[in-house]
Amino acid sequence: MDFNELAERTRQGLGRNQVVIGKDLFTRYARSNRLGMVWVTEDLAPHAIAKMREACAKMDIHLIIGGDSAEMGAITGRETTKVYLFKKSFSGLSHILTQFEDQRRK
Repeated sequence: MDFNELAERTRQGLGRNQVVIGKDLFTRYARSNRLGMVWVTEDLAPHAIAKMREACAKMDIHLIIGGDSAEMGAITGRETTKVYLFKKSFSGLSHILTQFEDQRRK
């Protein structure tokens, strides 16, 4: 799976309200134990990526970093968004996590 395919699945999830956007919602969803995965684009500020990495590790939430926000935004319909929050209810979440875990091991 590449980031374009992930962006397409994200677009579908946004339409089904299974994906929410923005790092400001992270704490709310993470504390209520509703997050299954966080995807941040690689053009997010380095200090923000570090904070997100630390918070996700602390709360045992999967984090994927990659893709350009403009390119991914053209697919998702959210051109300026750099943080996508996938709820545990997102259909296909386990498939996405498996695909990216397999790619990381190669």
